[in-house]
Amino acid sequence: MIGTFPDFAPSLVTRDVAWEETDRCVVVTGPAGVGKTQFAASLAAGLWDDGLDLLVWANASVSAVQIVETYAEVALELAIPGAPLHDPRAAAEVFLRWLAVTGRRWLVVLDGVDDVAEIARWLPQGKGPGIRVVVTTRGDGPPGPYEGLRSLRLEPFSPADAVAYVHERLTEEERGDLYDEREAAVLAERLHGFPAALALAVAYVAQQGCAIPAYLERLRGVDTAHLAACEAGERAVAAAVLLALRAVEEADRTRFALPLVRLMAHFDPQGHPLYLLSTGAVRAHLCALLGRGGRSLLRVSRSREARLVVRALNLLRAYGLVAVDPDEGQVARAVRTCGPVNAVVRADVPREEAEGLVRLAADALHQWAVELELPDSDVCFRPVLRANARVLVELGGPLLLSPDPHPVLAVTGESLLADCLHEEAVAHGEEHLRLLTAALGRRHPATLDARADLAAAYGCDGREREALDVLIELLPDREAVHGADAPETTETRARLGHAYFGVERGAEAVRHLRDAVDRLTVLFGADDERTWAAHHSLAVAHAYIGRPREAIRLCSELLAGRLSAGDADDPAVLALRHDLVLLHVEAGLAGQGVRLGELTVAECTRVLGPDDPGTLSALTVAAVAHRVAGNVRQALRHAERGAQGLERCLGADRRLSLDALSELAHALHAGGQERRALEMREHLLGRREHLEGPGHLRILGACHELALSYAAAGRREEALRLLERAVAGRTDAVGPDDPETLRYRHEVAAVHRAWGRTDGARLLATRLLADQERALEPGHPDTGRTRKLLEGLGSGA
Repeated sequence: MIGTFPDFAPSLVTRDVAWEETDRCVVVTGPAGVGKTQFAASLAAGLWDDGLDLLVWANASVSAVQIVETYAEVALELAIPGAPLHDPRAAAEVFLRWLAVTGRRWLVVLDGVDDVAEIARWLPQGKGPGIRVVVTTRGDGPPGPYEGLRSLRLEPFSPADAVAYVHERLTEEERGDLYDEREAAVLAERLHGFPAALALAVAYVAQQGCAIPAYLERLRGVDTAHLAACEAGERAVAAAVLLALRAVEEADRTRFALPLVRLMAHFDPQGHPLYLLSTGAVRAHLCALLGRGGRSLLRVSRSREARLVVRALNLLRAYGLVAVDPDEGQVARAVRTCGPVNAVVRADVPREEAEGLVRLAADALHQWAVELELPDSDVCFRPVLRANARVLVELGGPLLLSPDPHPVLAVTGESLLADCLHEEAVAHGEEHLRLLTAALGRRHPATLDARADLAAAYGCDGREREALDVLIELLPDREAVHGADAPETTETRARLGHAYFGVERGAEAVRHLRDAVDRLTVLFGADDERTWAAHHSLAVAHAYIGRPREAIRLCSELLAGRLSAGDADDPAVLALRHDLVLLHVEAGLAGQGVRLGELTVAECTRVLGPDDPGTLSALTVAAVAHRVAGNVRQALRHAERGAQGLERCLGADRRLSLDALSELAHALHAGGQERRALEMREHLLGRREHLEGPGHLRILGACHELALSYAAAGRREEALRLLERAVAGRTDAVGPDDPETLRYRHEVAAVHRAWGRTDGARLLATRLLADQERALEPGHPDTGRTRKLLEGLGSGA
């Protein structure tokens, strides 16, 4: 059983719905307050008691991302083969495929879906009898063709069911003496059989100890004239809520209950942790309440204040306005409310207090986010944080933009990136930027920050070119708003340098990063993480302009400095070691690269553990060094471990996984397993083309690698076609002097030579050598390879 299940009234199980009507997949519709969630919970509980093997409950009231998160949690909890540890979307898809073929009896509940059509791709499919999926929604029914899906309209209680419900609830509350069948029937008629309204009425009667006629008399005194346009059931729920609020206000000796329920009405009804009510913002608000009415502000101890909050929550729970988990301290969704109830509570807030409550809720959420210390927090709490932030932004978005945008607006994007939900982070970032631009303008500081955040999301999603485009436009706007030497501008310049580095445009990367390092050093010091990261990228970028030995020198100096400072276990230092291995290979120093590669694997294993993506990436890098040094067997062992481990951790389609698979193909090719290498490279090119945009550098790299296999197999025409595509695309993207572009040109000449086209190969190699001598540093190994090729051509070989 996985998910956050709501409390439910056992009497709802008696609803007269035939089991066969809910076979395979049912979409439960109906108005707010009719009991859709309660019905789903009762149905799930009944099936669980009948021997269900797997029960999954996904709250989807805020976003489809909640479904993805729950599915990923299930996949990892069940240890389903192929479910990656660090890619929730891929893990969710693995779970769906597993559900379609498993022989286990399962039920998936998707509760509170806004639009069924939008989550259609996440509706599980399966064979065999029995209930499979229950979706609750206030929207319409099925989204079109779907095998076995049907719609079930949930109506209010029938008179008989309503009376039975009142009797059972009063009995549970040990106030059966207040039950009268005829009075209960009148109550049910007055409240139009709506379960939410009846639940509130029973709670009120039990707490007040009043007879049902007395309750109805008080209900008549509730002013609902402003709800004349609403449906009868909505008016009934609203009247019951308003009466409960007045009773709570009269009975509350803590003075906290009404402010708390009004605050909680701005959070996700599916729940939030109790800690959210003890943040500094909420504590200050509650303490201020104790000082009103002419009394001096009381100094309240934390323990006394906590007791007052608990007493207030108990009062709200007694009147049916909130639900609190018994183990509230350990539960991410400990305090839950009801959507229709929340709407009435918000409407009851005095106008002069409404904006302050929105800002208070935002302050509390942001303080909680800071306390969570994203991205190092418990993964169970981050989805709850996102859901609550989304609800608040949806309710009070405009109020959070004035006088300045509230920092909680950025919480969702940061949290999505922390959970590796990169595609969702991009979608959120684009929408967030659109709203800020429309409200504040393109050059408002908050909009500039949102543009920078969107660039970061693009980069994490593998969309480096789009990240670069955003930053290219952002830098001049930063300079215009903040000034050329301001910290914001300097950090943007560093980000732009990193972005150029990410797309292997070495000259631009070196220029911007050199400038950024100088400015960051002045602003923050040489040892600041931002300065060091820019310095690291600057050092490695020298390899992109044909200066790998210079890159090694600079990186070695950085490494020595960090080691002398005692930072050997810092992940940034491990990443620097990783780069040094590749730089030694690039510089023709594969033997030293092997030594450094093994040392890096050992350090990563010690610090990160053997199954961490960082360690697995280090294995892949060490495989490169071994392969180039001629240690093919060791290269193959490392490459296989790295590729298999990264696919398990990250999923098959993540960049690191595909890069590891590419190195495995290199090792197979070097080890004489050419057919297997060719098949793997064909697969890689297909996956790259499917995942990346046209002309992406990684696609061109896959073309180059596949061409090597085609050439080895004697398929020279196909090899040349791919190589020419790679050379042309790389020249357009990063320029003709790029070391990798020159390397592709070498392979073109080699294929011509193998084909017996000696004159053409000689001409190509001669031109290539001239370009390499001009563009690459003296002694570059690629220049030596081209000279050797020309010597062979001169001898007629």
